[in-house]
Amino acid sequence: GTKAILAHVGGPLCSVAMFFATEASDNKGLVHCLEHLCFMGSQKYPKGYLDFLATRCGCEGTNAYTEADHTCFEFEAAGQVGLLAVLPVFVDHILCPALTDDAFTTEIHHVNGKGERQGVVFSEMLGRVTDEEEMLDLERRRAVFGDASPYSFEYGGLPDLILKLTKADIASYHKQVYTTDNLFVVVSGTFDDDSV
Repeated sequence: GTKAILAHVGGPLCSVAMFFATEASDNKGLVHCLEHLCFMGSQKYPKGYLDFLATRCGCEGTNAYTEADHTCFEFEAAGQVGLLAVLPVFVDHILCPALTDDAFTTEIHHVNGKGERQGVVFSEMLGRVTDEEEMLDLERRRAVFGDASPYSFEYGGLPDLILKLTKADIASYHKQVYTTDNLFVVVSGTFDDDSV
């Protein structure tokens, strides 16, 4: 099951970090694409509701990042009340994302009316593969870890391979990896254990 650490830290803020072990096995960027899609609404809540609620509960917003061996989703709220208001909606977005066609088109990739390739993830990674420092880092990791290691892949995705991803690929990956048995949660701040 899910592993959790409850860290009691004095102060007005409470934070949650949800970690999944997510090792890349290729350069398609499945891990990174799914991270983006989780914030585009859930099966229960529409796109934008999580950010609206988080802002009302003293959050600066929700965030996530992807690394070679894990993905983390996180937020910080004003006290236990804010934490408990945001937490169920936040968890629903991550464990039950909507994964709509519109979200895939906007966040992952599409061709606009001028015949140009676009999409948030596609554009982000296009910037990365044209950055000398980023490409040197990828080549260094390949040299150090070899071709079969998760650290040898561009876990954010290479643009030409992102273009080949489908929504079905991402949905299948989510079902396989985003399970409660693969979830590690850290809650910190001032809160009542029984409430969390």
